[in-house]
Amino acid sequence: ARENYKNGECVRVIEWLSYNGRDSREFSVYITSKNSFDKPERDVSIVEVPGRSGDIIIDNGKYKNIKIDYGLKFFSKNFTGWDNYDFASYYDKISEWLKPTAEYHNLTDSYDPNYYRKACLKSSIKLKQLHSDVGAFNVSFSCKPYRYRFDGENTIQLTSDGTIPNPEPENSLPLIRVVPISSGDVVFKITTENGFLSFLVMNVEDNYVDIDSEAMNVYSGTTNYNNNYVQSVFPSLAPGENTIEFTTNVQSIS
Repeated sequence: ARENYKNGECVRVIEWLSYNGRDSREFSVYITSKNSFDKPERDVSIVEVPGRSGDIIIDNGKYKNIKIDYGLKFFSKNFTGWDNYDFASYYDKISEWLKPTAEYHNLTDSYDPNYYRKACLKSSIKLKQLHSDVGAFNVSFSCKPYRYRFDGENTIQLTSDGTIPNPEPENSLPLIRVVPISSGDVVFKITTENGFLSFLVMNVEDNYVDIDSEAMNVYSGTTNYNNNYVQSVFPSLAPGENTIEFTTNVQSIS
């Protein structure tokens, strides 16, 4: 717990996390510590050149995964839904929830409830029993470098030229669905204060085509349109206002 002052009074706040669709409070697990303000490391390569003083720095154009560590504690007597509690059974349930995986799941916590991370667990947890009913353990998540806004999951649909704001300081990598007026090429343009880029998908034969900028993939259902995508980069939304222009054969953009 941490102390928080509200209306001049000190209030004890219980910290929690949610991972893979389950809330730690279901298991009477609470946060005791977190490296909550660490930032991701930029992926750069340092190259030594024989006979040249000073290394060459090559920016690989991305951030590395970030490690988010939590100290956690649980109280087995507070575990709801159990009539006959025992410490080992509670720990088994918690271990099943926090077992290592080879895929990302959503992670959020009470320190930062308006955002979530895409996280995975690479190693199992190790328990330290503090009391017959109290256990403590650490858990370390490997997270994608960005935090994601929950309200960024909302779909914005444009049926004509319009603007989309990005309130964050980093570029946003959207999932864009383009609905064509008819079969054929579709072109749209994104303009920011730094200029504009046009994006072309040729020979769209389906009712829509999706451009997933984070996954760098263009498709419609199970149909692959990557070879029809004519641009060296994927669309991004810069900080501030982004103007979307329907250039050719576009009925709507989401």
